[in-house]
Amino acid sequence: CCPSVNLTFCCLHLSAQECWHNPAPRGSVQRKQVPERFTPPTPITTPIMNPPAEPPGGFPVRFPPSQELVRRPPGMPTEGGTPLHHLPVAQVKKNVIPSEHQVLKTTFESLVQRCLSVATDIKTKRKLEDATHRLECLYEKLQEQALSQPILLGLHEMARCAEAGGYQQALAVHTQVVSSSSFSDVSGFMPALKVLLTIGQKLNV
Repeated sequence: CCPSVNLTFCCLHLSAQECWHNPAPRGSVQRKQVPERFTPPTPITTPIMNPPAEPPGGFPVRFPPSQELVRRPPGMPTEGGTPLHHLPVAQVKKNVIPSEHQVLKTTFESLVQRCLSVATDIKTKRKLEDATHRLECLYEKLQEQALSQPILLGLHEMARCAEAGGYQQALAVHTQVVSSSSFSDVSGFMPALKVLLTIGQKLNV
């Protein structure tokens, strides 16, 4: 046997025995390093109802509570106190009878009250109540200033005569105004005014 071959075999035999009897220490094996401070994720304890879809990029879309959950009825104030919409309120101003014609309403209403205070039969009282309602048409026309000057002059003359107890003269002026005026202008109140003057003459109030 060649001396060089024996020498090589002996070296290999000794190296194998050293590896068998002297294994590598366990601490030399590389292990995965664990962070010193590891915080586990917070567990989810409440169910997620319809989570919003995440757009590309992984960033979820967040909506403010007023758009996501709150449903306010129309007109309810927002968080800042401003209403969602404003409804304009129309201010209706009722017309009043001009001061120069207010005496007509005062005189005729006073005559109705005087007649009611002395009337004894139900039929007369009903006529007076009906005349009171129909005279509202006259007061409305006075508020709207829808009567012509000749009609207004005749009404003032009738009121003056009724206040003085001259019912016969007041009825004569009534007939003259009706005959010279348009039927549509005076038909709403002139019949009731004639009934009132006639009852006043009958009761002598």
